[in-house]
Amino acid sequence: METSLTLYRLQRAELERADCARKLAQVKTGLQDNSQVDAAAAAAQGKHATLTKAQIGVRELELEAQSLKAKLKSTEERMFSGKVSNPKELTGLQGENESLKRRLAKLEDHLLEAMIQLEDAEAEHGRAAAILAATTSQRQAQVSDLTGEQAQLEQRISELETAISQTRASLAAEDMSLYEHMSRRKGGRPVALLIRGNVCGACGVVVPLAAAQQARDRQAVAFCPSCERVLHSEG
Repeated sequence: METSLTLYRLQRAELERADCARKLAQVKTGLQDNSQVDAAAAAAQGKHATLTKAQIGVRELELEAQSLKAKLKSTEERMFSGKVSNPKELTGLQGENESLKRRLAKLEDHLLEAMIQLEDAEAEHGRAAAILAATTSQRQAQVSDLTGEQAQLEQRISELETAISQTRASLAAEDMSLYEHMSRRKGGRPVALLIRGNVCGACGVVVPLAAAQQARDRQAVAFCPSCERVLHSEG
């Protein structure tokens, strides 16, 4: 009679199936988790927006500086053309000239600051883009690994399902009823291995010699007098 062996194999297969199912759920969760790539993409997008704003700012200041230079050139040409003889008008042109120079000097200071900010924005955008590329590459490798692991786990679960069905079908009705009853009571572990000859591997209690011998003989189902699990000896 090999009932204890069959029950032990059934327990082992069902525990492995549960473990595989747990791992499979983790793998599927991992496949759905793109948070790191999403965060890197959001950061890169933010840096790109900052860069675009800095580029526009520099361009606007450059255009304004060009406009001021054109006005300044026009004013100086009129001043030195000899065509303006009216002292009041000449004084006005000189005042306008000085005003344009001050505005241009201040604008060029702002432009220099804007160009420094643009360089910083370009550097930060480059770093963010590099991080996004690296994160995306790592994620692709991770997805490849997880996909392979998922396939292996699904294959193993399928194999275990077949083995469990076959094992259950081989058991007598009363043995199957015993297994299910004890499984519910013992958290899916109704069978305990004998270790060190006559010690219950589940609760650690020393089993009476008669019960231990009965488990080793496998002529009848033996039980641990403490935790009441079915005892199985591999010796």
